[in-house]
Amino acid sequence: MIPLNDLGRPWPALNDAVRANLTRVNDSGLYLGGPFTDRFEEDFARYLGLAGCIGVNSGTDALYLALAALGIGPGSTVVTTANAGYYSTLAVRNLGARAVYCDVNEDTGCMSARSLRDVLSRTSVDAVVVTHMYGQLAPMEALLERCRDIPIIEDCAHAVGSHDGGRQAGAFGAIAAFSFYPTKNLAARGDAGAVASDDPALLDTVRHLAQYGWTSRFEVSLERGINSRLDEFQAAVLVASLPYLDEMNARRRDIMREYRASLPGQIHLFYEDSPAHTAHLAVLRTSHGDREPARRRLAEAGIATGVHYPIADHRQPVFDGDVLIPLPVTDALTESILTVPCFATMTDDQVQSVSTALATCFPA
Repeated sequence: MIPLNDLGRPWPALNDAVRANLTRVNDSGLYLGGPFTDRFEEDFARYLGLAGCIGVNSGTDALYLALAALGIGPGSTVVTTANAGYYSTLAVRNLGARAVYCDVNEDTGCMSARSLRDVLSRTSVDAVVVTHMYGQLAPMEALLERCRDIPIIEDCAHAVGSHDGGRQAGAFGAIAAFSFYPTKNLAARGDAGAVASDDPALLDTVRHLAQYGWTSRFEVSLERGINSRLDEFQAAVLVASLPYLDEMNARRRDIMREYRASLPGQIHLFYEDSPAHTAHLAVLRTSHGDREPARRRLAEAGIATGVHYPIADHRQPVFDGDVLIPLPVTDALTESILTVPCFATMTDDQVQSVSTALATCFPA
């Protein structure tokens, strides 16, 4: 079976560097707040072209801390999209704030500027979380124009390395959240994340909030603090991996080109062939009723599939909020999207096998 991702097959040039760095951490006895964490924060901020970066425990923590640093809390309203796995909604609700949703573009899965305008006309909003879905850079200029003075938090979990030729994903809004979960394009060997910004004051607030809300040792001066650190082992992996990120993203784009060339015309692949897409996930939009038969045929061909994501946030059993506007595109996509394997270390034979299956598994 060709898996959605193969974590046991690292990028060829990377394994020795990771092993060496992990050995150095193990032998140092310094497992938190050490030199690898400092180096990664510096290297990653430089890669993004931003003033600073703070390593944290996970991408979900990064979203929480970014929102908290902007003052989001009880009584706040945050706009986000409902097709991104509930992660931004979870961060908003854990701060006691209200999540409201706008719809997405049917060809990218990213936030629709037109739908955002509709939501902003109906309620007062304190922040907007924009997720760069599947690796596709969202239409940031249009969204920034809609938001004006409302801060945007970029959720870059899928999009590390996406850029428009001038700015990286994460460099458009007030603050950005990154995940380095093991399946991400820039991957740790466990949970890890980061918050990045060009605003030193926001970064300073995030650093305090990530350590209990301390402003000095044992002195809690900020509400809503948590315990969220990037440990030295994960930082050591990320320091070794970052120099290969663009190369690994390029390989993912090559795979997506192969898939797009093989797909029948009625099947849409969520991929823009440009540096604005990191090809994090290979997601297709199937025709009505075709997804489950296609999954069965792909499984028979030895190809794993998934759905990212099968339940919209406003359809989750736990959700008890309000939906200000209809979300027809979001609801339609949850019923039709299908994820097929795409990872940087796929072999040419695996890519060919998936391409061949995609060419034949959908009815004409």
